[in-house]
Amino acid sequence: MNNLKFGYSRVVVLVGGIAIKFPRPTSIKSLAVGFAANLEEALIWLRFGGGAGICPVLFWTPLFSVMQRARMLVEAEYDEADVLSRLSGRGYRVDVESGRRNFGVVSGEMVTVDYASNYGDILRYLKGKVEKLTSANKVWNGDVERNN
Repeated sequence: MNNLKFGYSRVVVLVGGIAIKFPRPTSIKSLAVGFAANLEEALIWLRFGGGAGICPVLFWTPLFSVMQRARMLVEAEYDEADVLSRLSGRGYRVDVESGRRNFGVVSGEMVTVDYASNYGDILRYLKGKVEKLTSANKVWNGDVERNN
């Protein structure tokens, strides 16, 4: 069994019942996208929990994330229309690549295990948060005049 998986932006190590995802350091871009992907999964899990349609995030840091490992779907379980209908309407956008190898089961629920996402959205979100923190810090330090 292959316990090491390589994607565009991450390397996944499968150990027992967990999957550990590391940003892939093949380029600055893949490293940044890997960090963003790990953060995005953690944020999705925090917001939607078991309704997220992804494997549970057990632990997260910028350098790696630990998720519960899914049992992969077998051919008899895979029906593309059924899979896509079950995973639609999750409240966030995940562009699921087609194919049985991209889906699994955790605690009886179907989840996506290999997907591409709109990292632009998460990067814009983070940029907005950084700008707010920077503005708040300037006010706190007295670098900006307050309008009373």
